[in-house]
Amino acid sequence: MGNKFYYKFMNCKDFLKITGGKNRAAGYAAGNFILLCLFCTALYAYDLQISPIRFYHESYNTPQLKTLISEFDYSGYISSGSDEFERMILLKNWVFYNIKYDFVSRTQNLRNALVILRRARKGRPFLCTNFSAVYMQCAISLGWTSRYFFVRKPDGREHALNDVWSNQYNKWVFIDPTWNIHLEKKGIPLSLYEARNEWIKNGGKDVIYVFGAGESRIDYSYSDLPVKRSDNKLWKTMPVDKNWLGYTYEIAMPGRNNFFSHKRGDGRDIWDLIYIIKDRINRHDKKWAFRKRKAIDGKEMMFHPVNRASVEIRRNVYNNRSYAEIILSSDRDGSYTPNFKAFLVNVNNSGWKMSAGSFRLKLKPGINSLKARIVNQFGIMGPITEIKIESYTDHH
Repeated sequence: MGNKFYYKFMNCKDFLKITGGKNRAAGYAAGNFILLCLFCTALYAYDLQISPIRFYHESYNTPQLKTLISEFDYSGYISSGSDEFERMILLKNWVFYNIKYDFVSRTQNLRNALVILRRARKGRPFLCTNFSAVYMQCAISLGWTSRYFFVRKPDGREHALNDVWSNQYNKWVFIDPTWNIHLEKKGIPLSLYEARNEWIKNGGKDVIYVFGAGESRIDYSYSDLPVKRSDNKLWKTMPVDKNWLGYTYEIAMPGRNNFFSHKRGDGRDIWDLIYIIKDRINRHDKKWAFRKRKAIDGKEMMFHPVNRASVEIRRNVYNNRSYAEIILSSDRDGSYTPNFKAFLVNVNNSGWKMSAGSFRLKLKPGINSLKARIVNQFGIMGPITEIKIESYTDHH
């Protein structure tokens, strides 16, 4: 289906240590045996996306994801959400209230949610780079596709935040767990790219700043800014003001969210693949650290769709009856499905059934309805693609 899985293993010196043997040949033999076992269980897999950009997704088989969701209670906390997006922002709320913020943290390059949350339990403070890593990895453990971003204001102030793919809204949604906010316009959550366009257009005057989730949710309009809260040191020191959206001036995205399975697993080595948005607004800035990284089209490439089922129809007639050959794909038309598992189809509202990637559909007279969606290895279903097919009879 276009999804490729790769595996990372220990080297032979590590195998020799495990076996405790001094015989190199025995060590290599033992190593090969363990390699085979690991390959069969795919413990250290990542899902490689080739198009429209190269991106390394954390695999559902990554053991740290299972440890994360079992050791901490966020899955139970977000279960009160009435829909998928409400659960996504409840996760943001959970991260915000379970990590202490301080400007003096020395762990700004640590991006391992297990380590961060374990230290946070002991009262250790952290920065935005740590908050964003926790949100992203917790979201992935729940089956959602989340990514990590670096942003920068025109005055040089920098920040780290996230986005997450909403199957409910069929789009990327901006998430800031450090300030515990997301952005909306006319009740629809905004992507980071859309938020940037709002800032460019009129400074974000039409944007609603949504703090928290559930019972703690508070909506702030542009006229309410600046907003100063006492929830943590960040809110006390740096209120959300009318220049806050300036953080979208420059946007950089690592080409991976597999921080657990990449190299040492602490998320420090993520600089090999960085994408940036570079346009007429920021192209003259010479001070940004990422200015020479790969510039791509923000709307079409950086914010491409995921989890969509693409449907191709080929018409055929057999024995004067009307049929359609249906071809399903999870990585066509600019979309990609991380950790793809299967297709689900619903023909003429007869109920959802698992389907192969291609099948012959017998059409009833008149208009036929075909709905298709994907389900990933976590059991999360993507947006619905619906098409209408008109049957016909060959009279020749």
